Amino acid sequence: MSPHANLPIHRACHDLCALATRTFDQMSRSARYAVGQDLVRECFRMVMLVEAANEARGEARAAQLAQLSRRLQTVKLAYSVGHQQRMV
Repeated sequence: MSPHANLPIHRACHDLCALATRTFDQMSRSARYAVGQDLVRECFRMVMLVEAANEARGEARAAQLAQLSRRLQTVKLAYSVGHQQRMV
């Protein structure tokens, strides 16, 4: 398997972390702590899951990818709620 830093999914997660960090910086103080911290934290966890899935094999890899998918849904929901509430 190629080094995880060269994988498109790793680069996409890294870009998502950068976007979440920039978004966090632009949020109001109340929004930062209501939504922003969780958003950034989830993005960093996604990068860690990509690395773990890259090293895992078989059922362990499937479990890591399922967890990654759930975290992605959480990030999407946080962005959606933040946008609707004009936090983002």
